[in-house]
Amino acid sequence: MYWYKNGVDKSFTIPNADSISIKEYENNVLKETKPFTYYPNQSLPTLYKAVTNHKDFAIPEIPNWETLFTKTDGTILNTLMII
Repeated sequence: MYWYKNGVDKSFTIPNADSISIKEYENNVLKETKPFTYYPNQSLPTLYKAVTNHKDFAIPEIPNWETLFTKTDGTILNTLMII
């Protein structure tokens, strides 16, 4: 994944990805990790939208999906972009 600047707009490149697993939590404790291969080779925004709209989940969709990418310390990646 790369950042790019087009004029004044800054954004991520949009890579393709596969859904491979999903983690189920109960009371903020990991309950189970299950295979989840329903969406192969999708653009990242399309994959995100498909997972959040899946009939078996109640996941709220965040309009700016780019803010979901973080470092292991929790720092949101798009806040680190310097061009």
